This record gives sequence, structure tokens and C-alpha cells, in this order.
Amino acid sequence: MTELGRLDSESATTADPGPEADAERLGDFDAGRGGDAGASAAAERVRARGRRVRRRELDTALRRLDERGDLSRDERRVLERLAARLTDAMVEQWASKLADGEVDSETALGLLTE
Repeated sequence: MTELGRLDSESATTADPGPEADAERLGDFDAGRGGDAGASAAAERVRARGRRVRRRELDTALRRLDERGDLSRDERRVLERLAARLTDAMVEQWASKLADGEVDSETALGLLTE
């Protein structure tokens, strides 16, 4: 399975349910454990949010281009790969710093989740 297909299949929906869904799915992941578990959970929340936002924005762009009739199958694939690469690059900068404990989890989550 391609990276894009794998990431798309991980996305539960194109609508962004917000932080409540992140909290519900991941739960209080670090309860009773060290800060590393909390940082890892926060990093995963940021990654999950990035996947949902990417899918939502990509769907919007593809729909608009499809409505104009200006999008070939090859162009669609290129746009999907571009969206994945851009999102992964931006999200991973924060997620890796969170997982490594370089950034305060609470602050980052406040900035990067709704």
C-alpha cells in the first residue's frame, strides 16, 4: 500500500471532529505514567489532526477543481502526493519535537489542535 493510501485509510472521516475526538480515541494515555507517554500521545494527536486537516483541505481543493473540469487523473494523483508531503513535513516537525520532549505538550496541543 502506498504511503498516501495508508494515510488516507487511517483518516476516519473527511470532517474534522476536533480535539474531543482526539481525546476520546487516545484517552488519558499518560495517566500514571511518565512524561514520555504524554509526549508520545500528544505527538500522535498532532499527527492525527494533521491527517484529518490534510484530507479535508485536499477534498475541498479536488472538489473545486473537478467542478471546473480542470483536473486529469494524473494531476489528481500529483496533488494528493503534494498534499501528503507538505502536511507530513509541517506536522512531523512539531510531532517529533513533542515526542522527544523538546516542546511542552500542553502548549503545542493548544496551538495545533482546536
